[in-house]
Amino acid sequence: ISDGVGLIERFPIVGDEIVVIQFTAPSYEESITVAMPVYAIYDKQKLNDTTVSYVLDCVSFEYMNSLSRTADKAYTGLAVSDMVKDVYQTYLQNDTLKKELFVDDSIGNHNFIAPETDPLEFITFLAHEAIAGNESANYMFYEDHEKFNFRTLNRLYRQEPVYQFVLTNDNVDKKLSL
Repeated sequence: ISDGVGLIERFPIVGDEIVVIQFTAPSYEESITVAMPVYAIYDKQKLNDTTVSYVLDCVSFEYMNSLSRTADKAYTGLAVSDMVKDVYQTYLQNDTLKKELFVDDSIGNHNFIAPETDPLEFITFLAHEAIAGNESANYMFYEDHEKFNFRTLNRLYRQEPVYQFVLTNDNVDKKLSL
C-alpha cells in the first residue's frame, strides 16, 4: 500500500482489522467480495515526506483458526476424506461464514493421529496419504472464492473448463483452457 494520507498513523493497524476487497472481471457476471483479517504488516518504508509504503498480509479466517488451534485427535477406521471433513469442521471452519467444503471421496479405512499439530499441516499430511481408487491420488487442499476443496488433480483435469482465455502475441493466436 502506498499511503499518502497517513492512514496508518491515524488509524493504527493492530491486527484485529478486517480488510474487504471487492473486484469484478469482464468475463465474470457478478463481483466477488472477500473479507480477510489482517495477519501482519511489514516492509514499511518512507518513500518521501508525505508517502509511506507497507505491505498488509491478509489471510482467510480459516487460516487464522489454524494458527490458534491444534488438531489433537485420533482417527480410527475412517476414509481420509472423512478425516479431512472432520478436521475442517472441528478446527478450521469459521463459525460465521461457514464456507462449504467440497471433497473428492477417498477409498480405504485408515488410522491416523493428529498429535497437537496445525490443522492445515495435518490436512496436507492427509492429502499425501489419501487414495482415490484406480486413479493416481494427488490430492490437494485449497480455497477458491466460493469454498474449500479437497480434490484430486485427475478429477480436476477431467472436468470441463470454467473459462476460456485467448492469448495473443505478435500475430499469433493461441486458445487456452483452464
